[in-house]
Amino acid sequence: MRYLYFDLIGGISGDMTVSSLLDISNNFKYLKEELKKINLNSYKIEHRNENSGHIKASRFIVIDSSRKERVYQFEEIKKKINSSKLSSSVKRNILSVYQMLYNAEKSVHRSKEVHFHQIGEVDSIIDIASSCILIDHLKVDRILYSTIPFGERVAPATTHMIKSKRIYLSSHQFENITPTGVAIITTLGKQRDLIVKDGLSFTNIGYGVGSVKAKDFSNLLRAGLLISRKGKA
Repeated sequence: MRYLYFDLIGGISGDMTVSSLLDISNNFKYLKEELKKINLNSYKIEHRNENSGHIKASRFIVIDSSRKERVYQFEEIKKKINSSKLSSSVKRNILSVYQMLYNAEKSVHRSKEVHFHQIGEVDSIIDIASSCILIDHLKVDRILYSTIPFGERVAPATTHMIKSKRIYLSSHQFENITPTGVAIITTLGKQRDLIVKDGLSFTNIGYGVGSVKAKDFSNLLRAGLLISRKGKA
């Protein structure tokens, strides 16, 4: 069995998820080609290495180069993804993540109609699509994630998605967990059990760094590929 494990040591966001996956896979060229299968114009992506404290990490950046930033609504996103040339499994995962976000926003606002804001912007679409593309390419059997650090300024939709999840209260005075990052792991993965049986070994470990800079913490997400030789996680 092959596992992908996300350790939320400094939080999680969409771009941090992509960054950590690129750090363990080195598949930026593949990602760029796959993203061309989605009809989204006026953006470019960058991938580079950055230091976060004493740790060398990967950074993924989406730049919307349009004159006016476009916000896509859920039905528009579904049409974009369904009409793309991505594989059926990747399409299914992207739409499942967006369905999670839609349901969370609907529940929080208690409204029949949901209007996307940041999660409908090009960078959020690219972050979610990129995460699903890279996860699919890794061919893992199961995705696990750690206990979630709950900092300050966490969005209501994020709080809704982690209602039944294990958290700990973090001292991070910023939005250290975002709707896109949380939607990806809670939709595609499962929070690991408190006790994980033996028989697991890491084959690769990578770090994705976020955009927040501070002296007293590292805004990092750690991703690891594991192989189970016996027992279950």
